[in-house]
Amino acid sequence: GKGGKGGKGGKGGKGGGKGGKRPRRDNRIDWPLEAGSHRYLEFTLYKENRDTLHAILQLAQSLHVSQNLFTFAGTKDRRAVTAQRVSAFRLPASKIEQLMARKPFGDSLVASDCTYAPAPLRLGMLGGNHFTITLRDVDGSDAADGGGDAGGGDAGCGDAGGGVAGGGDGAPSPLVPSNVQAALEGLRTHGFPNYFGL
Repeated sequence: GKGGKGGKGGKGGKGGGKGGKRPRRDNRIDWPLEAGSHRYLEFTLYKENRDTLHAILQLAQSLHVSQNLFTFAGTKDRRAVTAQRVSAFRLPASKIEQLMARKPFGDSLVASDCTYAPAPLRLGMLGGNHFTITLRDVDGSDAADGGGDAGGGDAGCGDAGGGVAGGGDGAPSPLVPSNVQAALEGLRTHGFPNYFGL
């Protein structure tokens, strides 16, 4: 019969080296002088139809770095066009700029406005949000027949589940001008409820 143990030879059978691991790259060599003593890169992350974690994962994979280098002050909605600040530990701005010059995500994921910072962003550091709400494909013709609660009901924000101005029964009121005005006045007076309804 055929004798021998087979394999590629050498110790461990993997062709030598240190267990097949890639050598670790020390990116301290690449750290730019303009960063000074600041150890974090901060940039604006613009994204469309992605949640924050998925956008960070895609960015990290494209940069060939761990997603654990990135921190942010809060997550943004997946079903929206959003922009937020993100920080990354010892990631040179040149790496982001080179990646974005190739436009690997088209215009749906863009990192820009890079600056160096002494500390990372952390969850809860948001000082507030700025929203521009765009209503698409809204047809107010059903509301024009007068079949709604024209002035009663909740003049506040409506239900947190997406109604513009809630009726007394919890259902959204029709989008007639008086209801929209009442809802906007409620937003001006009371603000918009956060995730916790506060």
